[in-house]
Amino acid sequence: MNERDTLQVPPAPPAGRPPMPRIRPRKRHSSCIVFAGWVLVVLMLVALVATTGMLVLLFGERSYAGLIYPNVKVRGHHIGITTPASAHDSLQQRIMHSSPIRLRLFMRIGSGTRLPPTLA
Repeated sequence: MNERDTLQVPPAPPAGRPPMPRIRPRKRHSSCIVFAGWVLVVLMLVALVATTGMLVLLFGERSYAGLIYPNVKVRGHHIGITTPASAHDSLQQRIMHSSPIRLRLFMRIGSGTRLPPTLA
């Protein structure tokens, strides 16, 4: 028999100590796989933020359906968060109490005629 054919027995641990477990080498992930995982996480977060923003805009617009947006002024008169008809009526009453030139201008604009541009 050769030396290779003989069975080698590892030496016994010293008495009083438990045997040490065999430590497996850590499996290293490829850096491409780790990078792809992080890219996927970032893309999912961007998609989540974009979807949330779209939903907020969509449902936020519904609250102003049929109304004029807030903080809208016409010649110092607040018409925000009112319907176009009520804003027209309130502006008409305000202009009725002003000069006749403004009243004629308001009636021409309300009838849909185009006014020539001025340098004023």
